[in-house]
Order: sequence, then C-alpha cells, then structure tokens
Amino acid sequence: MFQIDNSNGNTVASSMPTLSAAATAGWFSNGNPTIGIQATVLTQDFMNQLQAELLAILTAGGITPSKTVNNQLQQSITAQIGQSSGMLYGLQLSNDAGTPNTKVDISIGAASAREIGTGVINVTSTLILDCTTIGANGLDTGLLAASTCYHVFVIGKPGSTAAFASTSLAPTLPATYTQARRIGSVITDSSSHILGFSQFGDEFLLNSPVNNVTTSTLGTTAATYTLTVPMGVRVNALIRASGQAATLWMILLTPIDVAAEVPNTPTGNVSLIGPSSVASGSNFNIRTNTSAQIRAVSSVASTSIYLVTYGWQDTRGRVA
Repeated sequence: MFQIDNSNGNTVASSMPTLSAAATAGWFSNGNPTIGIQATVLTQDFMNQLQAELLAILTAGGITPSKTVNNQLQQSITAQIGQSSGMLYGLQLSNDAGTPNTKVDISIGAASAREIGTGVINVTSTLILDCTTIGANGLDTGLLAASTCYHVFVIGKPGSTAAFASTSLAPTLPATYTQARRIGSVITDSSSHILGFSQFGDEFLLNSPVNNVTTSTLGTTAATYTLTVPMGVRVNALIRASGQAATLWMILLTPIDVAAEVPNTPTGNVSLIGPSSVASGSNFNIRTNTSAQIRAVSSVASTSIYLVTYGWQDTRGRVA
C-alpha cells in the first residue's frame, strides 16, 4: 500500500491536518434522498486516521510502503506473528500408515521460524517426511541410523514448505530454503526403524514402552541413566519406575539439572519406598537434560531399579 499522493493532480497535505474535535460516534449510512437525508460523507479526518492506522501496521512489521506491492498488510501481520518465536499450532507428527518405519506424516498448521530465519511457515497440506531420501521432505544427509534421535522440522521458502529431519538442531537447509522450525523428534530402534508413537499436543507416547534400566546395583551414590527420549533438547520423560531391596529402601529420582539430593531429606522426599524384599512402583514425569538423562539414588546399597520409558513431553520451542 502507499499513502495518498498528488498523482493525477490530486490535492494532498504535506502533513496530517489537525483533527477536529470528536462528535457523536456512529456508522456509515447510504442516506435517503427521498426524504432529504444525505449519505455519509467520507471526511479528511476519517480517511487520514484510517490511513495512519494502516501505515502503523506496516511500520510495526518493518515494511516500507510501496505503491507496487498489494499485500503489504499481510506481510506485516505475518512478520509480527513470526516475531513471537513460540507460535506453533497443528503440525502434528505420526508414523505414516503405509510405511511407518521410514516415513512420518505432518499435519497442516503453522509455526514461527525459530531455529533458522524469521516469519511464519504456513503448511496448508499434509507433508510426508521420507527418511530414505535426502533433501526437502527427507533427511539432511545419509541414511537412518540405529538407536538415533532425529529432529523433525518444517522448512520454508517463498511459495513452498517441506518437511526435513536431522540429528542436528541447526542443520544445513536444502538450497533456497531460508526458514526452519523444529516441531518434534523421532527415535529409531536397533534396526534403524522409527519407533511407533502417538502425538497429542506436546505429548508423545511410544506404542511399545522401552526398558532402559534393569540393575540391582543402585546405591547411596547417585547414578545417571539414559532414557529413550529425544537428545539435544530438554523434555519431560514419562517413565514407569519400580524398585526393591533386601532392607527398607527408598529411591529418589531427580533431574540432572538440579543438585544431587539425598532420599528422605527432607522427610518425605522420596519417589519410591518399600519394606524389605517388597517391590514398589509408580509412574513419573521427570525433566531430562540434553543427553536424555535423569538421576537416581537409593537409601541403601544393592537396590534393584527398573526404568521403562513410555513417552515424553516436548514443548518444541514454544516456551524456551
């Protein structure tokens, strides 16, 4: 858009005229000539204020008015939405129904570019990520590796969007693509197949829970355990934990990001507890570090512990 100018002999003011005092607010009317009621007159006050409001939208989006571009309001609004790097809706991931081991479907939606570029990436039709190929709608390089985390992105360029996956959080994009937003992560098994999962919002549930820890050597010195959740980002691991020991025992599960703690200090600071030779278990939601790890410690030596991962919660850049 462009301000009114003096082309074609138009008379224009070099600066915005002083506005007249506000009168009674109302609505436009066609009037009624048959009874002498005139139609609403578009005054300079109204048109100047309307023009100023529209120009303010362009300015807020960093857009310079142009007489040859007719979608600058849309460009500015899109740019301002994109300035909120947390914006994300839709873009849900799922194993492809026909080829679930190597393909991931991405639903329609939109997200602000975050990892690379600015603005909004609008996905108007389902994308299919084919991890047997390289480039747009495929991997950044190589083949699917075993027991590996792949970050899934939507990527954009003028007039086009695609899916993309990489082990890196800052991948090199295919040629001409300038925007990227991570919308989730998938993990492969020992056969290089993408694990089956179900996503609802920020929650990812594995179709088949994975046993990550089976040991009888947990003691009073804290141990670090790696779970089957995305690497490189912090997520909240969804786990089922159980334990047992020969004497009264207490297990404390904590994030690596906080200082090591002692079970039952202060009183009640425990995750699991049981009498001698009696097992106990429960479900937990514990934040991991970027190496997919959590911490466990027992009140006694030679404690058995079992950790089974059944999913994770990933904010995908909406809050951090």
